Amino acid sequence: MPPTVSVLVPVYNGEAFIEGTIGEILAQPFDDIEVIVTDNASADDTPRLLESIAARDERVLVVRNPKNLGLNRNFRAGLELSNGTYVKWQAADDYLNPEFIPEAISIFESSPDVSLVIGEMPPVAEDRTPLPWDEEQRGFISGHGEIVPRLPIPEAVESDDPVVRFRSVVEDVTRNLIAEFVYGVFRGSTVRSANTLDVY
Repeated sequence: MPPTVSVLVPVYNGEAFIEGTIGEILAQPFDDIEVIVTDNASADDTPRLLESIAARDERVLVVRNPKNLGLNRNFRAGLELSNGTYVKWQAADDYLNPEFIPEAISIFESSPDVSLVIGEMPPVAEDRTPLPWDEEQRGFISGHGEIVPRLPIPEAVESDDPVVRFRSVVEDVTRNLIAEFVYGVFRGSTVRSANTLDVY
């Protein structure tokens, strides 16, 4: 029986973060998942770490590309192997909120017309802990004391017209390199029916 959620982790030279990232995925209070890691011919210690992780948890499948396929093809490789009703890409160096996956699933189950659930992506420090928010300065405080502003959400995402919403997201991603929509949870049937997948 297919898993409820496929979590796809494309990685290249991720030895500093990959154990923490996969650990956060596996620690989600939702066990019916598969984790598919596509290693894009890493030249560091990533392959050895992934082999160790997969040996400890049967939910983890590691696929090592014989050569670097480039970013988009590596993202697609995980999708092509996935079986989940829902699909989530997870950046190899991103923090994952401990309740994110079950909360996303509950939204899908209560709203059958929803195709994508995203959350905020606050910036994190090098140890992957979220940066603190400064309400007075309306920004996150970096480890060096600098203010990192939150990018505004375009008003058009509230439009009743799905074409306007989609165009707004695409244009904003291009303009500001916002990745929230890529790293949300997709309804699998929707994302698999797309003719192309160019995430960046």
